[in-house]
Amino acid sequence: DWLSGFTYDGIVLWMGGDMFSGNIHDELKQTNVSTLFDAVVHWIEHLEAGITLLAKEFGRVRIVAVPGNHGRQTKRPIAKMMAQDNVDWLLYKLIARDFKNDARISFNIAEGADAMETVYSTKFLLTHGNQFRGGSGISGMLSPLMIGQARKTRKQVAVGKPYDVMLMGHMHQF
Repeated sequence: DWLSGFTYDGIVLWMGGDMFSGNIHDELKQTNVSTLFDAVVHWIEHLEAGITLLAKEFGRVRIVAVPGNHGRQTKRPIAKMMAQDNVDWLLYKLIARDFKNDARISFNIAEGADAMETVYSTKFLLTHGNQFRGGSGISGMLSPLMIGQARKTRKQVAVGKPYDVMLMGHMHQF
């Protein structure tokens, strides 16, 4: 009711990583319901069904995706090939392959930690947020968010790719 009478060019689906619990901690290897690869096989069909529903409802779907930290294949974070060594990235690439002949659905899959996407005239930077450190003490996650956002802004301006809005998750809280 609140948004009736508008027409949409489509919808943007932001996929911010941590699609899987992963094996980054020893206890997760023991307590996960299944392996990472089994989880990819299980969830790909469900995600593709949801994307198809979005395409039917909104006409076009733009998927912007970055890897999280839980899907990585190493105990410690790595810099080189960090996206390509992440199960989130593999899932996104498989979904993109399955929709390659569907003109309604397009992808922006990050080859690193961040993805830039312009929606109308607003420039968005999607990042998982695991580069932001801290989050304890009296300020909670406010300090790491402010410091991380300032560093991201400075970096993006330096390379000539400023953004208006940063989207992230990682902190596992509202």
